[in-house]
Amino acid sequence: MKILITGATGFIGTKLGQVLSQDNQVYGLLRNENSFLEDYFIPVLADLTDPKFVSLLPEEIDCVIHLAQSLKYRDFPEGVLDINRINVDSTLELLDWSRAKGVKKFIFASTANVYGPTEKLLTESCPSNPNSFYGASKLAAENIIKPYAKFFKIDVLRFFTVYGPGQSGMLIPKITQKIFDGEPIHLAEKEGIYLSPIFIDDACSIIQTLISVSSKQQYRLINMCGDEITTLDKVVTIIEKISGKKGNIRITDDKKIFLAGSNSYLKKIIGDFHFTTIETGLNVFLKAQSFSAA
Repeated sequence: MKILITGATGFIGTKLGQVLSQDNQVYGLLRNENSFLEDYFIPVLADLTDPKFVSLLPEEIDCVIHLAQSLKYRDFPEGVLDINRINVDSTLELLDWSRAKGVKKFIFASTANVYGPTEKLLTESCPSNPNSFYGASKLAAENIIKPYAKFFKIDVLRFFTVYGPGQSGMLIPKITQKIFDGEPIHLAEKEGIYLSPIFIDDACSIIQTLISVSSKQQYRLINMCGDEITTLDKVVTIIEKISGKKGNIRITDDKKIFLAGSNSYLKKIIGDFHFTTIETGLNVFLKAQSFSAA
């Protein structure tokens, strides 16, 4: 199978390309010549900020995996044009290119941020109410994707707290670095933030299954999350135990927040799957990373 991955230089894209390249031809998009792309990809130089980028794509592709997101996704309002360009406009252009080229499957990386604030476990049927421009842009992309299910099969994956070796700048690496640096970590006194992290290897194996196993459904909306519901304070405790470092914990009176998803539907699709436990995943993550006090 010939697979095209956008966001191929990112955390998920890099690992996913390694997994899929074992049995497929995997093309990875490069934004510019200075971007580093692993050698198991077939490189494609195409910048998603250029409306003509689809003219640079390979002619024959069976599956598109659209992982790319704007590098300015945290920058509101300064980054809104770039966020919209990558998350919405390029998605539409890829969809229509896929229709014209006879692509058979389209996988889109969305986010749990489309749900917005809540105090309950999130299922795919929960209302979408994003409280950020980034979340709103991903929801807008989801809405323009669905009509294309008449042309090819589509999986929209709402990712929850993906983590693992090689990651930086996200929740778990940032919390870990704070523990090593002795910086304050603010935790709620009661219940706090609920999470359902998914280890990177699990996420990539699941995507591999979604590609390889035939489905009768043309369109699927799927929470991509782990098999355990945990809290941020428990994650901190596990990291402290593994690293031998004690975090500088500050207790707050914040309310309970659910950033945790149900993976019941996902498990119906993929069948018997052994999810990596949070403790095992964090152990692998810490052993592979290099953390030291600033």
